[in-house]
Amino acid sequence: MVLESCSVKRLLLLIIFIGGITLLIFIKITSSSALSGLNATIATETSEGVKDHKNSSNKCWLREENTILKECHLCSDKLECINASYVETIKCKISGLAYRNCRKPTTRTSEREFWLFQGSQFVIAVISLSVIQYKKTQFHKKLMKRIQKQLDSVV
Repeated sequence: MVLESCSVKRLLLLIIFIGGITLLIFIKITSSSALSGLNATIATETSEGVKDHKNSSNKCWLREENTILKECHLCSDKLECINASYVETIKCKISGLAYRNCRKPTTRTSEREFWLFQGSQFVIAVISLSVIQYKKTQFHKKLMKRIQKQLDSVV
């Protein structure tokens, strides 16, 4: 295999490189979701038309001052959700009560699951590295014994 022929330094550099890329992707995802998660981006609102409440179809939150009465939550009322499973309850200053689609709120458990996954992948990588190193040394010892046996038989 290719990994068995690599040195320990190269394997460690590969693990660090993959971990760095994973960290960069994680930072990119969290920074973009933090921006869109706070006030629900207008781009997603225009692409996902909400037609479930009399004031939701006119998207009063885009034109009027508004306050968020209830953060992004799972739909429980048929008035709230026809096209979405998660909605945000908004009170527009002029139009009144409205609902808008939102993404499932990120929780601490999903972040915890991510880090548990990353940790388990690191542990698996370290175990794989140690198994490969062990097999490499065993192979090297076998090879040295074979060479020694050939040298002894010649002499």
